[in-house]
Amino acid sequence: MKKYSFAVIFLILALSLNYTVQNRWKGDKWKMTIGADGYGYYGYLPCIFIYHSLDFNKATEAEQKVLPGAGGPFQLNENKLINKCFVGEAILLAPFFLIAYALSYVSGSGTGGYEFLFQASVSIAALFYLGLGLVFIRKLLKEYNISELIISCTLILLVFGTNLLYYATMEPSMSHVYSFGIMAVFLFYANRTINELTLKNLAWMAITISVLVLIRPTNLLVLAAIPFLAGSIKVCSGFIMKLFSNRKIILAFFISIGILLMQVVIWKLTTGHFFFWSYPGEGFNFMRPHFLDILFSYRKGWFVYTPIMLVAVFGGLIALYRQSRFLFSTALLFSMLVIYVFSSWGTWTYEGDFGLRAFVDFYAFFAILLAIFLNAVTAVWLKIPVILAGILCVALNLFQMYQYTHWIMPCARMDKDKYWKIFLKSDVSYQGIFDYPDTTGFNVLSSYHYTNDFEHNTWGNDENITTEHAHSGAHSAIVDSLHQIAPQLSLKVPVLPQAQPLFVLVKLWVYTPNIGNSASLLVCIKPKKGDCYLWQPKSLRGYIFHKDQWEQAYNLVQLPAIRDSTDQLGITVFDPKGTVYIDDMDVIFETPK
Repeated sequence: MKKYSFAVIFLILALSLNYTVQNRWKGDKWKMTIGADGYGYYGYLPCIFIYHSLDFNKATEAEQKVLPGAGGPFQLNENKLINKCFVGEAILLAPFFLIAYALSYVSGSGTGGYEFLFQASVSIAALFYLGLGLVFIRKLLKEYNISELIISCTLILLVFGTNLLYYATMEPSMSHVYSFGIMAVFLFYANRTINELTLKNLAWMAITISVLVLIRPTNLLVLAAIPFLAGSIKVCSGFIMKLFSNRKIILAFFISIGILLMQVVIWKLTTGHFFFWSYPGEGFNFMRPHFLDILFSYRKGWFVYTPIMLVAVFGGLIALYRQSRFLFSTALLFSMLVIYVFSSWGTWTYEGDFGLRAFVDFYAFFAILLAIFLNAVTAVWLKIPVILAGILCVALNLFQMYQYTHWIMPCARMDKDKYWKIFLKSDVSYQGIFDYPDTTGFNVLSSYHYTNDFEHNTWGNDENITTEHAHSGAHSAIVDSLHQIAPQLSLKVPVLPQAQPLFVLVKLWVYTPNIGNSASLLVCIKPKKGDCYLWQPKSLRGYIFHKDQWEQAYNLVQLPAIRDSTDQLGITVFDPKGTVYIDDMDVIFETPK
């Protein structure tokens, strides 16, 4: 089978589809297929084809019928809701959306634009553009005389060793997999156009670069890869001179303008202006790039969370340096340009994501570097460590993807301590341990504030009081296998605030000689008879990073409607395994402003 890399692509897509079905479509999870910025990218379609208006209030109302509380990246402009996202992804989704609309109409399953068939169509579209990207990367690597084996290995590492898989399956409404697919097509036709300037090749270049800009304007950076594709100064300069002296460039220009005008028309219709900056308060700071942070930091470093790209970039550059100084220089400059621009964005971490998602758009280019590196590894003594490195990178990526989708790895505010605390951890007790409470916008009910420094304990369980360690004063409470439940604050319903909704914020200091304990901060409501109908334990693991050191922990819990006036609210710490000391415990009642 001379073309078994096609079989590899088919296998990748089959596994990706199965993962989508198992993890995105089961139960009610399908309702979150379209989410985050995806609401904006997708939002153009129901507005235009169903509601026949660019009034995004209608789209918001429709999506909230399916998933209450959902909301897209829209903003007010002169009392009108404006979509901050560009229209490119919606163009690519349109055929899939129209098929979903037709099937929904025929089956009577709802045509609001956010029912199951519509959301499933987004997943199918994401897998289609994933496949499109893989096919054209294969075609491009063939132009470099890369073998079927190396191409297959490259594609496997690219999908399963990076966050590309996540954005093709778990967040398919985000723009990245679409940029990835179209950019692969652009690179292929750019390479073809350099070698053979035909109208067909040039037209595809014009179409794909225009769509890329309409997806994410930073995709325009891919034009800087043309010198690398040319392969030499002579070929590059000759191509540019031939390009701008050929009349075909005029047609390509008008093709691009025609496509880009779609966004201009939408801006005019929605804002009254032909050009509109839809990201107010956000932008680039090219004087203060986070160049090293975006690559190596624990917070969101690309090479930290996607180490196969460290292999691709550095390995590819080393291989190119030995092969051609021009190829090395152009690949290095292009990589540095992309990194520099992304690291200059105000929110350089692109928070709320798995890995550094901005780079996914350019994975087609970095796949070339990865393939060149793998192709250059010919010595047997080098192949074994490279194979092991590839396997480890894939295993780590898939494991971290599991952690992320199971709320073990947080999407933001990561640091070194948190990274190593959850490294290779999959136990359910680690889920949500870094969810720090956000009380911004809350009013503190100062009349309802309870504290215990354990110097004069009034919460019971006096046998837990100890002088072994203390955060303040001379006493604290110990919780271990012999004293599994700490002194407990117990409040009967009549003494609780009557405000609704009502939240309780618990703060305390924790000290442990063993960071492997299973201590949890518990908020519960128990009726006079029967089991607790609120049982909200919060593992303290997310707050304990060092043994023999006092660290502060929190928990914020919304209290449900009280069932009976005899019910009782209880707040305590319990630990069936290990030892912790707690001190200076505060219980504060709050309500949203």
